[in-house]
Amino acid sequence: MEGYGQLVFESGKSSIYSYKCGCDELKKLYEIMADTDGIYGGRFSGAGFKGCCMALINPDKAEDIEAKVGAEYLKAFPELEGKYSFHLCESADGVEM
Repeated sequence: MEGYGQLVFESGKSSIYSYKCGCDELKKLYEIMADTDGIYGGRFSGAGFKGCCMALINPDKAEDIEAKVGAEYLKAFPELEGKYSFHLCESADGVEM
C-alpha cells in the first residue's frame, strides 16, 4: 500500500509541477495530505470547479486524519467553512461479475 500510495502522490505532484494543473485550494489540500501521518497517497481531480481530493489512508488513523486535514485546510481557507467536507469510503473487494 505504501509503494502504491507513493506513486499516487507522485502523480499528484506531476499534475501540479509538470502540467501546472490545480487551483490554489486543491494544491494546498494536496500539500496537507502529503504531510499527514496515515495517508499513504493522494491526489486531486476535477480542478475546473474546485474539484476534490482522494487519499489512500490507514483506516485506523481516519479520525486523526480527518481532524488534522480539516483544521489545516480551513485555517488556510476559512471562507470554505461549511463547504469543505470529508467522506470516508471503503473500497470494494476486487471486481465481481
